[in-house]
Amino acid sequence: RIYRIAPDGFKPRQPPQLGKATTTELVATFEHKNAWHRETASRLLYERQDKSAVSLLIKLQQASKSALARLHALHALDGLGALKETEVLTALNDADPAVREHGIKLSETLFADAVAPAQLWARLRQLADDPDITVRYQLAFTLGEVKGLERIAPLAGIARRDVSDSWTQAAILSALAEGAGEVFSELSQDMGFRESKAGQDFLRQLVVLVG
Repeated sequence: RIYRIAPDGFKPRQPPQLGKATTTELVATFEHKNAWHRETASRLLYERQDKSAVSLLIKLQQASKSALARLHALHALDGLGALKETEVLTALNDADPAVREHGIKLSETLFADAVAPAQLWARLRQLADDPDITVRYQLAFTLGEVKGLERIAPLAGIARRDVSDSWTQAAILSALAEGAGEVFSELSQDMGFRESKAGQDFLRQLVVLVG
């Protein structure tokens, strides 16, 4: 059995001892290029539940040039029970779509009785026009966790833009346990939407859902 082939004189690097790393070193590891390092550091921070990491994570999320580091910092704050509206809003305004997507998902932890805080809700509604489809896709799911008719307009907006995408259609429909009739009413008045094949198919699905 061959375990490793190496040239003469090869000296393997010593494996990292992240279990012995300080909290500060673990947070800094979120910027490492190797996924194993980042994920192990994230796991160790969660296991330690060291609240001294919170300020370091907030600083990393705000200042790191690495989108993956900002993403790990966001989830680490959630794992420590320290994720606040300020950090979620920072994520929702991030330049990287993956960070915005995860910010939307984590924003659900801040809803009280299916109602989002006013500033957070204002930003979520704007993301219905986000240029990245994965962001709009996640937003459709998250809007399903919100009560009230205010979610109808952003859901209809996503439908207009992404009606030809079957995955986004499914996300919108899953969000409409309530409000399918209102979305049908809004979209059926849009001539361009109702005359397109994808639009007609989606309106039929809404009718079935209402029924």
